[in-house]
Amino acid sequence: MAGYWAVGLWTTPVNHYYLLSLPGVLLAIPIGRAINARFDTGRFLTVIHIALLASGAGLLIHALF
Repeated sequence: MAGYWAVGLWTTPVNHYYLLSLPGVLLAIPIGRAINARFDTGRFLTVIHIALLASGAGLLIHALF
């Protein structure tokens, strides 16, 4: 974050959105750990890769249309 501040990218709106997202991040960590504990490593990685591909496809479609 110091690098962002040094080049002037750390602004008030960035700080606002960072603070708004922080509770979601803190909640997602234990949820992710609980999900990880239920799956074996291979299956968990498969689920994560599918979620990342779906997210990337959604972003790509949104950018194109």
